[in-house]
Amino acid sequence: MVVTLKAPAAGRSLQSARRLEAVQAQVTRSLASALPAARVRWHYRHVLDGLSVVLPANEVGALKRVAGVAEVWPNVRYHSLAARLGPQQIGADKLWGPNFDTAGNGMKIGIIDDGVDAS
Repeated sequence: MVVTLKAPAAGRSLQSARRLEAVQAQVTRSLASALPAARVRWHYRHVLDGLSVVLPANEVGALKRVAGVAEVWPNVRYHSLAARLGPQQIGADKLWGPNFDTAGNGMKIGIIDDGVDAS
C-alpha cells in the first residue's frame, strides 16, 4: 500500500527536507507501535509525502487510523485475462488482413505505468 501523510509537502530547502524526514520518522514510529506486523518499505519525498507499507490485509483499517496518515492507497495487481488468445483478444487479427499486409500500419502504442512498484 502507499500511504500519504497529513504533513504539508516539503519545499526544496534543506530545512523543509529535514522537517519532512522528521514527520515521516514520527509516522513510522506510530505505525510500528500501532501495527507491529507492518513494515515500511519505501519513503517518498520528491513527488508526494508518503510511505510504502507492507502489512496483512486485515490491518488496513487500523493503518488508516494511525496518527499522521491522510490516505491509504491499495496496490493493484494486473494479470492477463486470456493470454493464449493473443491478437484475437482485441480483434487485431481482423485488421491485419489474411497475409499481415497491413500489420501495424497506423498503430499507436501506449504504455501504462502506475509507477508505484520501484522494483
